[in-house]
Amino acid sequence: MKRILIAFSLVLLLSSSFQMPASAQNTAVIPFGEDYAFDQRGFIWDFSSIEHYAFERTRPYFEGGGSLQNGWFVGKIKATTSGENRVFLLGMTIPGTNPTQNEGGYHPIDTRYYRYLSVRVCIDAPSTQSFGLLGFWHVDGAMTPWGAAGMTVRGGCGLYTLDLTKRTDGATDWTAQPMQGIALKLTHASGVRVEYDFARLSPTPSPGPVTLSWAPAAGTATLFFDEVPAGSRRTKIADNVDLANGAYTWTPPHLAPGRYYLFAGTNNVGSFVVNDPPAATLLNPTFTSGPDYATTVVGNPWDMNSATDILQTHNVTGLKFVNGIASAYSEAGSDDPELIFNGPQLYPIDPNRFYYFTYRMRDPLPQDIGAGSVARIFWSDASSPYFTAATTKDIVTYEGWKTVTIDLREALLLQGAIPWQAAARDGIRLDPHEFSYPRLFELDDVKLTGNDRANNTYRINYLASDSDGGINSLELRYSNSPDGSNSLPISCATGTPVQPPAGLSMQIYLPLILRGDAFCTWNTTQIPNGDYYIVLIARDTYDQTIRVSETPVEIRH
Repeated sequence: MKRILIAFSLVLLLSSSFQMPASAQNTAVIPFGEDYAFDQRGFIWDFSSIEHYAFERTRPYFEGGGSLQNGWFVGKIKATTSGENRVFLLGMTIPGTNPTQNEGGYHPIDTRYYRYLSVRVCIDAPSTQSFGLLGFWHVDGAMTPWGAAGMTVRGGCGLYTLDLTKRTDGATDWTAQPMQGIALKLTHASGVRVEYDFARLSPTPSPGPVTLSWAPAAGTATLFFDEVPAGSRRTKIADNVDLANGAYTWTPPHLAPGRYYLFAGTNNVGSFVVNDPPAATLLNPTFTSGPDYATTVVGNPWDMNSATDILQTHNVTGLKFVNGIASAYSEAGSDDPELIFNGPQLYPIDPNRFYYFTYRMRDPLPQDIGAGSVARIFWSDASSPYFTAATTKDIVTYEGWKTVTIDLREALLLQGAIPWQAAARDGIRLDPHEFSYPRLFELDDVKLTGNDRANNTYRINYLASDSDGGINSLELRYSNSPDGSNSLPISCATGTPVQPPAGLSMQIYLPLILRGDAFCTWNTTQIPNGDYYIVLIARDTYDQTIRVSETPVEIRH
């Protein structure tokens, strides 16, 4: 889904002494606009968290792997890589493996729509030294075929936009097909320290023009901006601006949300803000909001609170359960640790009702896919005992806590496997990794669920908030398409927010949310039987955020 951009004009008044008078500090706001990572993943590539870029793939190119420092990726390019370096914004799915939610195979980039890559980068080198800044794209995790678009940049801090349709290297055009991976590279930079602030992938090169105005003064100055008042990473807007003109029109690339300070030379003379778009999340329907097999059928959720959640283990040592987390080691000499879940041997699984297998697992050691950083799911039935019915292909394991959902109806399986929905299942098993030495793994909540179902009513729960101004309106809609297109309104959530009655302590006041979480009871009496995706739209003054449920609600009367 795409957000609607709103035209704007920004005016900053600067005094002739380059000091912003108090009366003129009315901070203007630039709309955030559209952005692939935010639209599809719910965050932007701003290096505020290792979850916001593919750090496992990035690490080999930088001394010590690089680090995140106050919202910047900071790394010194290894000399041993002969200058090869890439900061992967989006990790790719390895061909033949099951895509997980943090991979580009699950959220491929629509290259027919998104094309402009905006980057703020600081290079620890003189401004006289030239480099090449490249935006690489990859079809999948094999990293071939690939293509790249580039431009010449110089040392110091700069803000740049690459038009990815203007290929300068590689054999694959940006628009050839959806792309799973995208990365940044600095050429001729072996041993150079580089800092990346953010990257944005948008359908337009700019949110629109910004007019910077001031009282006319004699002389010229270079205009800069930075996100800190000290201006330690001042980034150039324009050179030799004639102050006598009293104005400069700037067409900036897309920036990360937040406040930026304006400098004329070294003087801090004002600020502007890039809008932080509304945060919006659907709590249901989701992969885990439907009825859970272990909870509803067995009567004992696989929440890892006790040993009763696991029926058997093989090639596992030291299994223990502490505070809802199961931890154990793989057995030395075996690359096949097995966890078999309790219940299906007595209460066979209806594969047409339960099919989303979700687990939260932690690998505390560095990823090594070739040596064993992969998991698999197995299942069995009455005619195919002990998990000979099916084995999934690899599910790549990433470092730290990760939640993974595999739709067992669509999972990639080894040759000869019996599809999940072919028969009732009397066993299900997770192999957390395939390392042949004792290696720790930790397992949190495990669920086996299906779609939410409704007859005459369905309760939708959601979160919505806005960090810098508040939500002006919030709307819920429904669609029979996974992309939320051709949606129709749900009557309980439209219009303009209203304040709750005086003295009321509740956080929400229907029909619209003000902050916190809220719910909508949808009257589905007149909705035809079918599977419907829920669309949540939150709007502030400058932007709108659209979220489409990852699973449908099955309405059956």
